[in-house]
Amino acid sequence: TSRAISDCKRALTNTSTTGSYSAQLTTKNGTTAVDSAVSASITITGGTLTTPVWSISNTGKGATGVTYTYTFKTATTATLSSVTMTVPPGTGGTPALGTVGGVPSGGTIALASNTLTYSFSGTSVASGTSVSIHVTGLTNTSTAGSYTSQLTTVASSTPIDTGLTSAVSITGGALSSPIWTVSASTSTVTT
Repeated sequence: TSRAISDCKRALTNTSTTGSYSAQLTTKNGTTAVDSAVSASITITGGTLTTPVWSISNTGKGATGVTYTYTFKTATTATLSSVTMTVPPGTGGTPALGTVGGVPSGGTIALASNTLTYSFSGTSVASGTSVSIHVTGLTNTSTAGSYTSQLTTVASSTPIDTGLTSAVSITGGALSSPIWTVSASTSTVTT
């Protein structure tokens, strides 16, 4: 005869380490194990990044040599190995790593499928850590508009914390070689 047994515990705090977890369940008669089984896995996910911000050094559409700066505070303590940052469709250039803080510097930066990925050696990063990543050498999209960036911290290939920045406006570009001429440069001359 089988019988379902439910035991609900309240006021517990989840682990601060994201991942997939199962539970070993054992019934006992005194100190002797009677039945045992492993539950299905449950995934403990991360939280929401605090104050995610994206800023750019030049908001002109199609501008080259632009620096994108990303800042945020982590929500979950985890061993991180990368941070991903979405960019507007059509963003190009040859990204290079600028100043990095809060996570290891000296990693690699790559642009693929409208996402910048900063990869580094796996490092434990505490919750509440302020992170800043500067990416240089970018070319803005040629389509003017208002764009946000989705920021995600990653442990191996598992997303940990995410956050959406406020919008940044990509505007019309600067005119090339603007010139203004007058027929006479004296202040009292009528033309």
